[in-house]
Amino acid sequence: MNKISTKIYIRTERKKTSGEYPLYFRIILRRQKREYSLHICLPLQHWNASKHEVRSIPNKDKINELIKNYLVKVETLVIDSNMKGENLDLSDFDQIFKGTPEAPGNFYSFVESELNLSANKLSAGSVKVYNTEMDKLRKYSPNLQFKHISVLFLKGYEKNLAEVEKNKPITIHKSMRWIKSIINRAISVDLVTENPFKKYKIGKAPAGNMEFLTLDEVRKLEKLFTGNMDPHDKEILRYFLFSCFTGLRYQDLKALNFSNIIKNGENYYLYIHMQKTKDVINIPLVNRSLKLIGGLKDIGKVFKVYSDQETNRRLKFIMPMVGITKSISIHCARHTFATVAAQIGFSAMDIQKLCGHSDLRTTSIYMKVSNDALQEKMKLFDSF
Repeated sequence: MNKISTKIYIRTERKKTSGEYPLYFRIILRRQKREYSLHICLPLQHWNASKHEVRSIPNKDKINELIKNYLVKVETLVIDSNMKGENLDLSDFDQIFKGTPEAPGNFYSFVESELNLSANKLSAGSVKVYNTEMDKLRKYSPNLQFKHISVLFLKGYEKNLAEVEKNKPITIHKSMRWIKSIINRAISVDLVTENPFKKYKIGKAPAGNMEFLTLDEVRKLEKLFTGNMDPHDKEILRYFLFSCFTGLRYQDLKALNFSNIIKNGENYYLYIHMQKTKDVINIPLVNRSLKLIGGLKDIGKVFKVYSDQETNRRLKFIMPMVGITKSISIHCARHTFATVAAQIGFSAMDIQKLCGHSDLRTTSIYMKVSNDALQEKMKLFDSF
């Protein structure tokens, strides 16, 4: 009769990046032992070894349910093999943990597990990116296993994004980097050993939509704002202009509360945890920004921010009202802030600090735009 010893345990080799410990599933059959990573990491104090369960952390119920499902699968396999008189082999267990949508070898199951474990750490925007990327990938490969992700697969998916999904080069680049990040995460928890991105090079990101407004165009929008407008469009223009003077991202505009506005002497500042990077930034508010806020309150949201789709749709309707023919989205307001700041003399370090860029190379994009503008102005000498 088949008899299996099962144990779920924490490996005491702590992951350096997170300070957490990986969870493993061990089975022993006729003195042969095999281990499986559950691609779950957690603080040591939250693991109850005697009960094989997680305690006192968010999503503990989902993790414990996952553990329970693994144990049930093993028990079911043992019972079925005993009833059939079959001699169970350890290779049978690979079929439990690999090759099925519920198994850790399944790409989507792993990503969903990561989402559940990081639910309290990821911003709404990051969760949206995860779901969007999984939807696109599922259309191309509904039951994707990590073992299927080869260089050939990646090339095929990249072609699909361009020809079928009609994605722009910058969007394709982001999608491939997202897959790479998931592969790296799977490698870090010993779920994947071979990294296809060693032979498949993504390269640098292509230039995206760096559209921005000039100061003159911003002034035209300010004048429009002070006139009679549809209240819906007026509110959208209000937080768009506020972003032009502060550089706030869409998600930060959405989360902005009056409690984030601090008065220090005669000046006002924004102290805000950025939704994307979780960094704290401090932005001085100029008079133009304060006028857009209107009356200050103790609590409550500063703006009524509509969805990004609705915001961008209405911005395309608003811009022609003042003769602006550029394709403008809400993110262009952030580009406007950084580009105009570079043109009027802000240093790269100033812009990096105000925008919360983690990498100075991001800021250098706006400095290049500034230099290009100066080059055009210098050509005026040729007209004399």
